[in-house]
Amino acid sequence: MVTQGGPQRGRHFSPTVSVSGNIYYYVPWYNTKPVVAVTSNWEDVSFRINCLNVLQVTRDHLKANLDTLKSIRNPRDPDVLSQWEKLRQELMEDCKTPLPDVKDHPKATNLDKQKWELRSLLLQELAQKAQKAEPKDMVATVEDWLQCLDVVLTEPQVSLPDVMIWLMAKDQRVAYARVPAHRVLFSQAGPLHSGSFCGKIQTLVLQYPEGEGPKNMVPGHLRVCMWLGNVTDSKNLQLLHDGDMVVYAETYENEAKYKDQWGQQGLKRCPNFSDVMGRKALPKTDFREPPGWHWQDDWIVEPQKRLLLDIDINKSQVLEEVYENEERNARGAWVPAAIPNTDVVWSSVEKTYHSHRRRHWLRVRFRDHGELDLEEETLSFLQLDQAKEKDGWEYGTFGSKFHLNPHPQSRFRRRCWHRRLAPDADKDIAPIFLLEGSLILDLQDRPKKEEENKGWPWAQLKETWKPKPGDTRQPDLPFIYCVPNKPHYYQLFCYIYQVRNSVPNQILTFQGAFIRVVFLHHSQCTQALVSSAVPTWAQTLIFQHLLLYEDPQDTKEGPPLVVMELWQHDSLGKEVLWGRSMWPPVVSLDLQNWILPPLRWHPLVKELGEEEGQILASCEMILETENLKEKHPPILNVPWKNGIYTLPKSIQPTLRKMAIEILAWGLRNMTKVHYPQLVVEFGEQSLSTKPISDYQKNPNFPESVLFFTVLMPTEAVYALPLVMKVVDTQDFGQKKVVGRANVDILQPYFCDPWVQSYIPRQVPTFPLLRSITTLSTQRSLRRSNNAAT
Repeated sequence: MVTQGGPQRGRHFSPTVSVSGNIYYYVPWYNTKPVVAVTSNWEDVSFRINCLNVLQVTRDHLKANLDTLKSIRNPRDPDVLSQWEKLRQELMEDCKTPLPDVKDHPKATNLDKQKWELRSLLLQELAQKAQKAEPKDMVATVEDWLQCLDVVLTEPQVSLPDVMIWLMAKDQRVAYARVPAHRVLFSQAGPLHSGSFCGKIQTLVLQYPEGEGPKNMVPGHLRVCMWLGNVTDSKNLQLLHDGDMVVYAETYENEAKYKDQWGQQGLKRCPNFSDVMGRKALPKTDFREPPGWHWQDDWIVEPQKRLLLDIDINKSQVLEEVYENEERNARGAWVPAAIPNTDVVWSSVEKTYHSHRRRHWLRVRFRDHGELDLEEETLSFLQLDQAKEKDGWEYGTFGSKFHLNPHPQSRFRRRCWHRRLAPDADKDIAPIFLLEGSLILDLQDRPKKEEENKGWPWAQLKETWKPKPGDTRQPDLPFIYCVPNKPHYYQLFCYIYQVRNSVPNQILTFQGAFIRVVFLHHSQCTQALVSSAVPTWAQTLIFQHLLLYEDPQDTKEGPPLVVMELWQHDSLGKEVLWGRSMWPPVVSLDLQNWILPPLRWHPLVKELGEEEGQILASCEMILETENLKEKHPPILNVPWKNGIYTLPKSIQPTLRKMAIEILAWGLRNMTKVHYPQLVVEFGEQSLSTKPISDYQKNPNFPESVLFFTVLMPTEAVYALPLVMKVVDTQDFGQKKVVGRANVDILQPYFCDPWVQSYIPRQVPTFPLLRSITTLSTQRSLRRSNNAAT
């Protein structure tokens, strides 16, 4: 089977890396998307993968419904039963889908037949269990079902290798993404039998090779669309119809300055026409068109647009600086210096022996979004400055950055030549898979003069000192780019409420905490809080005019990930990353049935994938259309207060004043403690008992009653947990958390003793302190006299 993927050889693209709005870099491909088409031969195991993909769909639906069920923290929430019914119904429907029969397939083995029977029986059993399942221990029950599916999903007879995508830097592999082949494999049986990401845009999270890179950093994200399948099925490939497919051959003309004249004389070992690295000779006469293609036009000079990028394209304001330099003349007076700018370190105190001085000028340049429309503003930097540079020369040296303007010390220049290819008459396969033929003449087709020269002694001597090229393979693939038909603009709304810590053994107070939101190559930050145990921002970050060269329906099904990072300042004032959370936003293409997404708790992950806390937030992305401008824009629903956008009232938690009363008698079953005490935390407020002076003689607290008032959300899903910690004061005054217990849901403890016929509720069983501590307490919540009803 001939496929696209599983490459025997690969291609790499090296555009300029630009800085985003804050601290991260991105590769600005914009409206020119690189395409890689690779053919290779593998065994036809599609009959096995079709069955695997059908099971994968069932597993993905069940996992998504389970995650939604877990996100509902209150077991008495009415949404629990509705989500449970939705999970059961979808599982029964998925289990009714028949698996592709492999019994009669000529290549099916005994293992294939037995696994097919096992999988079919499992689907029948799961359908029966889902039909009879009661709403008890729902999460544990579904996790058991999910584990059963994971067991039968293993397929040991798939010979297709996974697709590997590497991030290269200076010829070194620094990060990678691995995609299972069955996830992107195409099937003629239909979308259900094809891979879940076949022909669809997805976001890949890169990772460092094992043992390399920092543990708490993500190397990068990659938006990619992949298709793997038989070339006979590629005629109507959707990727070829989403834009204009541009295919061309490329070579670089090199020149050096010798005796103030540009030419070939000073090139030394570098060929006159070469690849982008200057290692291989690529004369224009040696290029030939691949089978099934023809030259569309002649060679043309095409300046590199990456050198014309506006480096401030994503910044709303830029700080400009310039140094005004002066020098003393013979009379001792200050006059303008011959060199207006310098980076030499200066002293701020004038001395009589100083012969030069300078002063620093600053100004802030703001971007005016009103002068250009949306498309002109985003695409203006892609226009070539023909009047400034007609010949397309770029100046520099290999291994360093090239630039368009020649400097006095410039000794090398090059320019890029392109020749576009066009496919011949329509064929039964996609023309891009016919590009495996070499664009360079074979060695046996070269002039015989080169072969004859190798026999002379001086030619052999020349080969002994000639450096070996770093890559001996011929560049047998042209460059392929896809230019999308039409860009689409979106607005991204990020609603951020608060963060809570879930580390059990820390007494943590965040200093200068703020949230940095990263989306594609844009980023914004919330306001920084001075000091807070539970940082609460109640802020909305708005990204306007986001440009995506994707079909809106594809964006809705697989939007780019929103990354929220929690940063704080250490004791030295340095910004430190504390945790990161990533999830896709809710995409709305039409405002007819538009509603604000509710706030949800998302995990904050730090090192090694361990959850360090949670963030209460939600995100939505809205397509900008003409109807959006005519109707009520969503941005008008976001209140503006004190210089920031706050949360809309419809999704902001409703707070009411509550009183918490805790009766704590003492500690039991603790060892190796000195002076333990109980610390109770709820949000920003905390109370503590006095330390027990002698735990061995009297393990009870000196005070038994703790009472304080708090502002608590009326919605149980937004309520913070009541955290009780046992803190031991050890030698030299060091304090250590030796036990902790959480009351995640306070609704069972709620009471209103002022109502008529009040009956105290039966207090539920209290969870034990983790691992080492048992706490003897009784708790109740009382509504204070001045609380809102």
